[in-house]
Amino acid sequence: MWQDSNILIRQHVSGLFLMIGCLYACQNGFIENPEAPNYVANPHDTHLDQGYEPNPEFVPADMPQFGVVKQPLRVEGEVLVIEGAPGFVTEGNGGGFGITSGNQVAIVQEVLSQYPDRFDTVTMFLSFTDANNMGTAYYQGVRNVVTGIGRSTYNSRRSWGLSPRGGRFSGFVNMNSVEMFGGLSSAGSMGSRYHAVLAQELSHRWLMFFQYKDGDGKSSEELLGRQDAHWSPLVHAYASVQDGVAWRDNGDGTFTHMGSERGYAPLDLYGMGVFGPDEVEDFFHITDASFQGESLDKSSRIPMGATIEGTKVDVTMQQVLDEMGPRNPPRGTETPYYRTAFVLVTRPGQQQSDWQPYLEAVQDAQRTFPATWKEWALGASALCTTVTAECPEPILGLQTYRMDDGNDGDIGPGEKVTMSIAVRNDGLGTADNVSVQVNSLTDGVTVTNPTTIVSGIEQGKFVDVAPGFELDFSSELSCGTTVSLEVVMTSQEGPQFADKIEFVIGYRQLKYDPLHEAPNWTVDPEQNDTASAGIWGLDKPDFISILGVVTQPENDNSPGDGKLSFHTGPYKGANFSSEDVDGGKTTLESPVFAIGDAVFPSLVYYAWHVAKDFSKAGGPIDVDADLIVSASSDGGETWIEIDRVSDTTKDWTRREVVLKEFVEPSNRMRFKFEIEDLSDSATVEAGIDDIEIVDILASCPVPSIGGGPNEPLGRFGNDGSRDDTEGCGCRNVNLVHSDSLGSSAGLLMLLGLFALRKRKQ
Repeated sequence: MWQDSNILIRQHVSGLFLMIGCLYACQNGFIENPEAPNYVANPHDTHLDQGYEPNPEFVPADMPQFGVVKQPLRVEGEVLVIEGAPGFVTEGNGGGFGITSGNQVAIVQEVLSQYPDRFDTVTMFLSFTDANNMGTAYYQGVRNVVTGIGRSTYNSRRSWGLSPRGGRFSGFVNMNSVEMFGGLSSAGSMGSRYHAVLAQELSHRWLMFFQYKDGDGKSSEELLGRQDAHWSPLVHAYASVQDGVAWRDNGDGTFTHMGSERGYAPLDLYGMGVFGPDEVEDFFHITDASFQGESLDKSSRIPMGATIEGTKVDVTMQQVLDEMGPRNPPRGTETPYYRTAFVLVTRPGQQQSDWQPYLEAVQDAQRTFPATWKEWALGASALCTTVTAECPEPILGLQTYRMDDGNDGDIGPGEKVTMSIAVRNDGLGTADNVSVQVNSLTDGVTVTNPTTIVSGIEQGKFVDVAPGFELDFSSELSCGTTVSLEVVMTSQEGPQFADKIEFVIGYRQLKYDPLHEAPNWTVDPEQNDTASAGIWGLDKPDFISILGVVTQPENDNSPGDGKLSFHTGPYKGANFSSEDVDGGKTTLESPVFAIGDAVFPSLVYYAWHVAKDFSKAGGPIDVDADLIVSASSDGGETWIEIDRVSDTTKDWTRREVVLKEFVEPSNRMRFKFEIEDLSDSATVEAGIDDIEIVDILASCPVPSIGGGPNEPLGRFGNDGSRDDTEGCGCRNVNLVHSDSLGSSAGLLMLLGLFALRKRKQ
């Protein structure tokens, strides 16, 4: 929320104006929250926001006497216009006009009566000063399902005349008079103060309520500033639009104010769900602060350029997590797109010639603000402000890729290859003018033509990127070197998306099973399993998340056409723990793999594993329920453990085991995956996908035995996936199936993409 002033940091002298929360529902004695979890993630999430107190001097007239417009809603460009009329604007007894809670509901109902419920927020602009709100802008929350950000969960959509389930409408913004925050001409200026006000109100959907655990283990509110709902001016908050300041540490106990209103802090973007906790860098706040001999606090007004004195206190993201708990849903599980409808409400009786300049200013903001939002969100989020035009939400990812060395298809040091890729759109609408950039993250590997443009990737489709990307592998590289490439995809409509390709040069694929059909895999092969729930099954997994932990992913490891993978209870059931492993063990056994002629083979597979107790105070707590992998070289007569997954996997995790560490490869190799839960309250989930066996090239020296499983003796991709291809799983750009690796000379498809997209910052 902002006041009509050029000073960013201030404290309001009367009233609390931040309309965040479920005030309207509370006033009417009704709170409904069918989408909220049935647990409290963290004590801060029970904190009710401060609510809204209207101007006590505004008393509505009993019978406002101004004309009724027959069709109040009209569209001008991509801005909706409601000409002032009873129900939409209220006249005060003392004169002037204001927007009451009833007016807000009427405006939203008018918008959604003619347009689908596809806007996250309805943003109102006025051609007059709102006498009921004392010259402020505010955000009023209607629904929140996010925990771990200091907000309570609530759903008051029914009080707005809407179904509590379905639809996107979750908040209402009153930007008050268009000329309040810098004049009509500044509304369309990118990065202007007007845009900063608008960015603050729209992001109040999530921000800013973070606290942290200090060095003594105590809760600290030092991050909180005005109304305990914005950044304190004494925090290095990267010039966040949430009242944040960018401070320069001068290294001598002084700090210089470098500016404000310039975007979002990394912690802001975490709260908005587009940054992960590992992307939030350390920051600091200043205690015992003073300026020119005067003490400073969270309500102080500090001019830009000022140098203050104080003590620096570092803050880590882990300290924030310790206090707030993890964000749920976590990053990567919500759309990074934000939709809002811009609505101009005019003063009753005002002629169009009088409100036309206000409309033109709002139209300027509607056209330019999305670019400001995207820039300030560091490319991690996008905003759509159109009402009649389609709002595409493309979700871009790597569909396939192949390597062509013009020779035998096996990539080694000193070679030059052409990498062909295809990009997929898993979102909504068509992705136009997509920039595809390939960056090498490995010394000794260069990309000679790193960027190209692709147009028209339709929803649910993929297109080949032409021309291919030329890769040069230095002869100084060694066999077994892991090569890392980053593919960054950006459409004109949305944020950046990035997939990482990792593969090892000097290795070849012997066998591959993408688990898209798995006819020869066996559950409970010895008929001695004891699990009563969470039994291994092949299917598309249901997404499950609790307390910021994704217990089951929404996709298999290969999100191309094939969607199947093995999971311990692929379906969610009644709640997050209905179909996890319970009551004992469940076993999955592979078919026979004939690899007796292999020189130095490794088993590669992708694992998902969670074993936590969410019912304990201070949880979730890790429990002992490992995913155990065994191998048999005699067709299943005898077994030896070769790998054990103990840690929680946040993504599909690539595992590699050098088989000669444990068994002599044979033509009767089988593998077994077991997991057991004997606890009363733990949540235990496991999954596997994309089984392959790789071997070292004949031209490469054989590594020495030693080191155990998962040592880097040679990798064949990491965090990747395969196409729905039988046999070896080779991919080519036309998705033609290959019977074996050798039958497709010159083509070596190494791996695919992350199941959870990694968005570029």
